[in-house]
Amino acid sequence: MVGIKENQKPRVLILADMDAAFQEDGAYVIRCPSRQIWDGYGSFIRGVLILVYKLKIDRIEVIWTDGKSGLEQWKELMRKHGISEECLNDSNYLLKYLHGLDPSRWFGEQSALEDVRDTVTLLQQHPLLPKNITVKGYLLMKERKQLISLKELSG
Repeated sequence: MVGIKENQKPRVLILADMDAAFQEDGAYVIRCPSRQIWDGYGSFIRGVLILVYKLKIDRIEVIWTDGKSGLEQWKELMRKHGISEECLNDSNYLLKYLHGLDPSRWFGEQSALEDVRDTVTLLQQHPLLPKNITVKGYLLMKERKQLISLKELSG
């Protein structure tokens, strides 16, 4: 692999939302279009697991931006693009009863703190993620330009 020395350690993988203008030297950054990752076997987590094994990642940091995720406006944008109320109602029904998902959560109506906590928990409990990988969560407070750890926010 270009630019990677065989004995170089530690390796950090950062999962960041699209609003997080964040970069760390020597870290691999994956941008996630949504702050919500709840499918432990979906393509996003599959990609994370591949990187963990191929790049010999030691630590994963989840960094979501505080405030609204931007997904709350989905329904309004869909209406403007001609999606009917009937279609939206059908989608809500299918999400809930066919896929077992909470429609309000799927449309992004959860707080950034809950999203960080849920993603960190999903990764920490994932059976295919090696137990020696450290997973930490952070909230990027945009107005204060401050990165606060999940541990600080929880306790």
